[in-house]
Amino acid sequence: MKTAVIMSGHFRTLKQCLDSFKDMLPDDTEYYAYLLNKTNQVEDAKNKDIGSDFESVLSEIQDETKLEYSIIEDEDIDMGQYKILTQRFVHFPIEGKTKKQITEKWLRQLNDYKNSFEWMDSFGKKYDMVYRIRPDLVIKQTEFSSFDFDPKYFTCFNQNMYSDQINDKFFCGNYDYMKSFMTGILESLKDENINDIADVNFNVEQYLYRYLRHMKFDMNVISRNDLLIRKMMGGEELCAGLEQN
Repeated sequence: MKTAVIMSGHFRTLKQCLDSFKDMLPDDTEYYAYLLNKTNQVEDAKNKDIGSDFESVLSEIQDETKLEYSIIEDEDIDMGQYKILTQRFVHFPIEGKTKKQITEKWLRQLNDYKNSFEWMDSFGKKYDMVYRIRPDLVIKQTEFSSFDFDPKYFTCFNQNMYSDQINDKFFCGNYDYMKSFMTGILESLKDENINDIADVNFNVEQYLYRYLRHMKFDMNVISRNDLLIRKMMGGEELCAGLEQN
């Protein structure tokens, strides 16, 4: 089975994340890193362990891993297309940020999903299984000896204990599922499309669940008792919303 991993977002602890997941994946897995250049003080602090020399770290990874990478600047989002979303989106307050700015941050992440998958596609390869992994996650405990998830399903986590909420940090599926999800979810949030998915208020995790149901994906939901993932930041392990009880 031909397998690919897409890592998208800011660089953060990419090498540590990759090392954590590699033992769980087939030896011939091909990796794609579509990374945002750090452009603000917040990301500067989160990337402080590696400074700005991303290229040397990526070159080191390439010596032992089939890796393609691209370091890009963040794109502006036309928020005029997402007025309904801004009204309905529910998120905890962030000091110094308006609701519109918080909403835009999520849209930028989904834009990275779209762009990273299309960039991977530009290499002209097709895969049986595609994983999306955030570059700041590490596996801390697992009952799996390897990731041999059935490509007939979209594999994901529930968010904490909520059956109608899907965590957005780790998911995988066959090529068609992943292409539909990663390139389509941003479009679904535009004013002319959003009512097809959700006509009430929602948070990130609720919308992901509703989108998957709308797309009629067959889902395989992993128990947090089988796979514990933590987020790395500044050398510390933090909650990734995938915690055991």
